[in-house]
Amino acid sequence: MKLYQRNFLLILFIAFGSIFGWLIFISNSSPTKNLSIIASSIHPIARKLIEDKTETLSNDLIVASPVKQPIVIDSKNVDPLAESRSVSKPKRIRSITCKINGEYKINCLKLMSGKETSVYIPFSFIHKYFEIGGKIVNQKSQDEYFEWNHSYSKIFYPDQPYDPADVFLWFGNYNVEFRDRVKCISAIDNVPLSTQWYPAGHLYPTQICQYGLSHFNKNLTSAPSERIQLINDGIVSDFHVDHNFIVDFKKNYLIVKDSRIDLKNNHTNYLIGQLDMKLIGNASITFVMFNIQTQQISYVLYSTIDDVIVIDTEDNQITYGLGSKAFKRGWFHFTRDLLVDLYKGYFISDRKRNNYYVSYIQIDGTVYIKNLALKTSAHEEFAMAAGDWLMRNQNAQGGWRIQVDRKLSKGLLVIKKGWHSAMAQGHAISLLTRLYRATNNTKYLETAKKALNIFEIESYKNGVKAILFDKYIWYEEYPTVPSIFVLNGFIYSLFGLYDLSKACNDQICQKSSQFYDEGIRSLESALSLYDSGSGSFYDLRHLSLGIAPNLARWDYHSTHINQLLYLYTITRNDLFKTVADRWIAYMKGHRSSHN
Repeated sequence: MKLYQRNFLLILFIAFGSIFGWLIFISNSSPTKNLSIIASSIHPIARKLIEDKTETLSNDLIVASPVKQPIVIDSKNVDPLAESRSVSKPKRIRSITCKINGEYKINCLKLMSGKETSVYIPFSFIHKYFEIGGKIVNQKSQDEYFEWNHSYSKIFYPDQPYDPADVFLWFGNYNVEFRDRVKCISAIDNVPLSTQWYPAGHLYPTQICQYGLSHFNKNLTSAPSERIQLINDGIVSDFHVDHNFIVDFKKNYLIVKDSRIDLKNNHTNYLIGQLDMKLIGNASITFVMFNIQTQQISYVLYSTIDDVIVIDTEDNQITYGLGSKAFKRGWFHFTRDLLVDLYKGYFISDRKRNNYYVSYIQIDGTVYIKNLALKTSAHEEFAMAAGDWLMRNQNAQGGWRIQVDRKLSKGLLVIKKGWHSAMAQGHAISLLTRLYRATNNTKYLETAKKALNIFEIESYKNGVKAILFDKYIWYEEYPTVPSIFVLNGFIYSLFGLYDLSKACNDQICQKSSQFYDEGIRSLESALSLYDSGSGSFYDLRHLSLGIAPNLARWDYHSTHINQLLYLYTITRNDLFKTVADRWIAYMKGHRSSHN
């Protein structure tokens, strides 16, 4: 036999011997090491099964074990090698049907590991069944995790004691004008037009006050507005405007007719249009907006028509009516948030102000212009617009009527249009007293004082005063018969009464202090009635009507908590703090004890 043949056979013999020896070693080694190999092959199969069986459900699963409490499992984060070290047998996963209270079925997964069996329930079911939120955070990264939220709402903790001369509660966090239930900001009344309970739109005093209060807060906390003055006392800025339009200069104003005002620079974020002007006949003003991300051009037009809003989707044009008699108003100050007006035309979903600029301004017809500017914000003007509306529209009783029918309890209770709301009255007082302090205009204070009258009129007589248990005074947000004692509207009215009590020292302000004290005593006595053991009740209709309770949604539940926390800074009543803390725990899934 040749030398190279002998060497080949020797190498082959050594190779077979090594393989045989390795197999003997594996057979005598620890079972857990073998399982690690098995587990590594099982894991991809199990994961594939999970993905196939939950195709229409969430990828995030809840494991329900007869031994352990439910925990959140993300199948993608399972380490098969780590698992194999802690178990003696491989895990098996298969599909299983879950019957929900004998009413319907859903697809689940069954995980068997030795003597322990767990059932995985799709989180999409948990979300709907228990109204619990959850999402995967930091997807496709090593820090990926599943975030479980029992409540979707937020608590606003006071950072200082409540001050009637300072910001109003947490309202600086609100953007009322962008709410779905706000149809638009009326160009005639300069306040929100609400679609709540009436799709065509109505002037809802509560919403108007919230609009004013939110801008009052922002005026105190936001950066000062920046301004680009295009026309100042009739003088055109050559720095900002291409002076190529025909005008007639008269003393301190311009007569502009059928002209286009081109801006030299693209100033993003300057989306507040402000004019001092006088319309001659059927004139209109158009702000041409450009989105630098989408390259879309849109037209926001203000015209002497009676329609509140007209939308032309084909031409990306939205028209706001100034009223057919606007030309009879003479000179007037006009301030609009162009982004809000554009947003309400449904042309855009992008609300980032830095993505827009005004390209040019078109004048059709004849308009006298003293001043024309673009600004970054106008919080003071918008807050005062709401306050001025309140002064113009207060009725002889001192109230602001809601001019739509309100149905509650699935139609069991109906309030006919023309009703007053304690919440609206309280909000109005809170706004008016703040505007009085900010401007020293006594008209605001006098309007606030007059608003107190409604608190003395019984709710069944078109006032807001009701009696709980024939003993406790309650100011009704919705003056139904019988009363339902809404909690959040009542507390908001107390803040208004407190604000007026601190605005002056005369008899009316002292009376407001008395009404506030009576309300606080009622709240102390009745607050426990609103505790459901896992949340709070919106009202007490289950007592007055004998029907099912009306549980507060999480956003209303958090409003109750916020109100109590701020009331505590005024009263230092430990009851309010204790209840607030307990209700905060409910938002994290805690429950009251059972027997």
